[in-house]
Amino acid sequence: AWRINDQWSVAGSLALSYASFNQERAVANLFDPGFGDGSSELETDGFDVGFGLSTLYEWSDRTRFGLVYQSELDPTQDGEAKFRNLGPNTEQVLDRAGFLGAEVEVKSRSPQGVLAGVYHEFENDHAFTVDLAWSDFSNFELSEYYFDGQVLSAHDAQWQDLWALAGSYSWPVSERWMLSAGAMYVSDMVEDEDRIFLLRLDEMWGLGFAGEWRWTENRRVDINFSYMTIGDAPIESPAIPSLGSVTGEYTQRDLFILRVGVSWGSL
Repeated sequence: AWRINDQWSVAGSLALSYASFNQERAVANLFDPGFGDGSSELETDGFDVGFGLSTLYEWSDRTRFGLVYQSELDPTQDGEAKFRNLGPNTEQVLDRAGFLGAEVEVKSRSPQGVLAGVYHEFENDHAFTVDLAWSDFSNFELSEYYFDGQVLSAHDAQWQDLWALAGSYSWPVSERWMLSAGAMYVSDMVEDEDRIFLLRLDEMWGLGFAGEWRWTENRRVDINFSYMTIGDAPIESPAIPSLGSVTGEYTQRDLFILRVGVSWGSL
């Protein structure tokens, strides 16, 4: 990072991402009564390079704007699933479906994103911040597969870009006490009719309150209390012959976070 002049600063960063994936799971021998479960094992790894760019504009000693861009990271991982202890009939079904000997690609993509924010401090030492974030989540990939007794079919979700908005306001109440309050909202990444069981997320919003007590010149006590809730995420699976659809929704997904910290010393 470096300062260009009294108002503009810029920065760059390099991200090196290595990802590995290991999965071992049971495979039911559905077509071979009396056989125990077989198993499948998958091992993959991958590497990718990304970057970040940011700038800070100081309009005045009390007001500044920031903008950050982070590139996508996609360390694609290739491998082959290995099956063991399959019954003869189950093995034939999986072979016809193309699973045996098939190459598998595992993705662990981190989408590109942009964060923009503003900070302003008033002459009475009150201050506020507003941040807006965007994430290119519509390129996210995750599918569920269903077997209806004859063929495998995929249930693909239509993912949406994520938007997040956050703001806070802080003010001094005495020589030693500073209070602040904030709120945040994150949009839903998928419509209700497209949601899948593997990722049961919904829109999120939260509130937070904090207090800072300056114990001494070089010691500080921070107390933060936050509340966040996630939507009920209603869901319905594709219909499966003889079983029907699985439906449901969450009744309560509330998070309460209390943090107390003490810091001392000075830089």
